[in-house]
Amino acid sequence: MYDWTDQYHINVKEIDKQHEVLFSIINEIVEMLRNETYDFNRLYEIMVKLDDYVVEHFRFEEQLMLIESYPQMEEHVREHNQFRYDMSKFNIVDVKQPKEFLEGGLEYLMKWLSNHIMGTDKKLGEFIYTTKLI
Repeated sequence: MYDWTDQYHINVKEIDKQHEVLFSIINEIVEMLRNETYDFNRLYEIMVKLDDYVVEHFRFEEQLMLIESYPQMEEHVREHNQFRYDMSKFNIVDVKQPKEFLEGGLEYLMKWLSNHIMGTDKKLGEFIYTTKLI
């Protein structure tokens, strides 16, 4: 399981809540692997839920960056777009080895999400926090 811990907080309450939900969805994949249950319908359901939530989350962050006139918005959105592109290449319909698909997908998701939160999103959180103090 991937635990949501304080290290991932960026001090923007709504974004932190959304990140926690993303961890929760990713942990559904962990459960499939742990239980060695590779049901296509369940996998499809999780991937649709993840995709839908990522769309909602990125939309929220990008609107917030616009409202706050975030100076690093272009770079931040570029990372979101790369993730969108990478996710579009996941094709669960052609999955022949579900365990390997889940392991590879899980590794990619956690590496990307951790790096994005700990780097790019932390910068956004710091910017919002400091501009609200002024």
